[in-house]
Amino acid sequence: MPKKFRLNLRATILGSMFLVGVASGLIFAKVWVPRLNALSVAALSREVDRQLDVIADSLKPFVLNNQFAAIHETLNALLKNNENWIDITLHESNGGQIFPIDVTSAPESDQFWSSSKAIMLQDKEIGELHLIVDFSSDLEILTTEVRNIGLIGLTLFLFTMLTIWMLIESLVIRRLRILADASRELSDGNYAAVLPPEGKDEVGALSSDFRKMRENIHANEIELKCAMQKAQDATIAKSQFLATMSHEIRTPLNGVIPVVELLSATDLDENQKRLTDTIEISGSALKSIIDDILDFSRLDAGRMSLRSEPYVLTDLIENVCDILGPSTLKRNISIQSYIDPALNGKLLGDGERLRQVILNLAGNASKFTEVGGIGITAEQLIRADGTEQLHVEITDSGIGISAEDLVNIFDRFTQVETGATKKFGGSGLGLSISHMLIDQMGGEIGVNSQVGVGSTFWFTIPVVHVSDVDEVRPIKTLAPKSIALIDAGANINEGQLIGRTLSAFGHDLCTFSSVQEMHAQCSLEARQLNYIVLNTPVGGHDVLALWMDELAKGPFAAIEKIVLSAQSDQDKSAAKSVEHNKWLIKPIHSHDLLDCFETHHKKPDQCQRTNQTQSPDSTSDHRQLHILIADDNTINQEVAAAILKTFGHQCVVVNNGQEAVDTVMQEQFDLVLMDIQMPTMDGLEATSLIRASVEKPDEINIVGLSASATEDDAQQCYDAGMDSFISKPLTRAKIKTLVDSIP
Repeated sequence: MPKKFRLNLRATILGSMFLVGVASGLIFAKVWVPRLNALSVAALSREVDRQLDVIADSLKPFVLNNQFAAIHETLNALLKNNENWIDITLHESNGGQIFPIDVTSAPESDQFWSSSKAIMLQDKEIGELHLIVDFSSDLEILTTEVRNIGLIGLTLFLFTMLTIWMLIESLVIRRLRILADASRELSDGNYAAVLPPEGKDEVGALSSDFRKMRENIHANEIELKCAMQKAQDATIAKSQFLATMSHEIRTPLNGVIPVVELLSATDLDENQKRLTDTIEISGSALKSIIDDILDFSRLDAGRMSLRSEPYVLTDLIENVCDILGPSTLKRNISIQSYIDPALNGKLLGDGERLRQVILNLAGNASKFTEVGGIGITAEQLIRADGTEQLHVEITDSGIGISAEDLVNIFDRFTQVETGATKKFGGSGLGLSISHMLIDQMGGEIGVNSQVGVGSTFWFTIPVVHVSDVDEVRPIKTLAPKSIALIDAGANINEGQLIGRTLSAFGHDLCTFSSVQEMHAQCSLEARQLNYIVLNTPVGGHDVLALWMDELAKGPFAAIEKIVLSAQSDQDKSAAKSVEHNKWLIKPIHSHDLLDCFETHHKKPDQCQRTNQTQSPDSTSDHRQLHILIADDNTINQEVAAAILKTFGHQCVVVNNGQEAVDTVMQEQFDLVLMDIQMPTMDGLEATSLIRASVEKPDEINIVGLSASATEDDAQQCYDAGMDSFISKPLTRAKIKTLVDSIP
């Protein structure tokens, strides 16, 4: 690309001076020269008229006395003495020509000037004098003089302009150029560039002001760098403090949460069970607050980076429902999801952070909802430019948010409820963290709410598909089924989401509020129905039993039924009271629901959720593993060993990394649980030594343990050669998942 043409100050001044000179010359040549010629001709004409007056007066006596010889002598003498006189004639009053004697025609020319003068005697004309004069020679002389004057003036003008230019170049342009160079140097961070001399003129004052400005900028920059360094040091110190506090708080929590889990698995009376549940809930709440503070600190410091890995959105959202399901169902609140079939494939992004956002929003919805339920919907949107977007909504039937609170809802440490009478707890960081994560993902987040009705939190982020649906989880291609959905209407949102899932996969759906309504509207079409889906209200096993009694009679008795209910013995008993039933527990997974419509049906007791989270008490792997626990904390050792022994594994406990290395050299272990921070030798160094010392290092599974939960800790473990990393406090579910993953 050619540089854009730009006039500098020198060219501008030179151009201006040139234009002024040309304009002055043109004005002089086109205006003043003709004007001077005209003035000269006028002056010569007046002089000729004056001479004619004198000649007429001198000839008057000669004309009266008819002294023609004197007339001829006088006029000839005048013609001889005035070379520019071309012709002069004298006529009598009767028209007769007195001079010259020969009558000739008057010469004509554009450069000749003629004038006539009557000779009067007592107001009576006695003759007329006519004169023709050639002014060309006079005008040539005048033009030459004017031209000479113009050249002299032009020379003086050019000399003046040159002098002015030299002064401007010396006093202004050169100094401004030095000032401009200093300005460019300043923009590059050079504060020592040469400045023009300071003085009392404008440029000198400008140079002085520029110097002062440069000194102020330099001083401000130094102060700013110092302030930034202090801020960075403070941020690092804050992060280190929070990480240290997290480690110190998580360490005693590791003696609370897992111990309570172990205690809950023993025989307890009702009061003891209630107390252990309280301890477990309080410990989990404290851990959640610590996690929120750490996440907020990392986001606020810009130290949290997002991963770009494949994830399955359906599993992610349904896992959130599984996590919140037990607590919501205990309070007779439902939670259900709907995922657009277009999003069932693998997507590219940070699935864990996306799960954190959805869990934060859904957890908030659960906390502020006392009646009804929570719905999570995920849909794919196509923008006008063709880009694909993931749009997620979390809707609840809770207390709602006022317009005043909506303004600051995503601010840090902000809660809808404040004051001494607030009912719901929380750190006020969950929504702020969600907002920061969505911003980092390149999306937007918002909320719509009405007090007393409920709220809908939503966010939209770019989405990238990395595989087709069939590569993740094959969906059976079935002919559309005719399905009747009986929904008690306790939570309209739940029934709608289940209905949307069925309709999205091509099934013909009719929805009824009761069995009686279905009898009234489609009893004659019962033979055309393939399935009856019963969506029972949470805690509504009496309603389910009533429905089953009504469906056991009449035209719908032989139609296969699918019961959707909370996990309770009463619901399960009612569901099995009628033949040909299937039973799914809430929250309902879309693929489990669709699996119920296979042509070759499973047995009723096999239709329960295949991906339901197993109880930590159950075990799918009856292997007895030999496990080494390396931890310097006695409580942590006892907790880890106690949990592992409940699953039937053998444990060996050591106190530091050096003992771990020595023990691994002497015995064969299936798994090593290695604490990172230990005296004598830490877990990272011990892992590196083990990997370098044993004959088959890949056959030993080493998992890092730490009360810190930062990504840096996890990365340090992977860099040292560990296979995985789990954070404290330990739980039976964490340990079981880890052990089950050992090949």
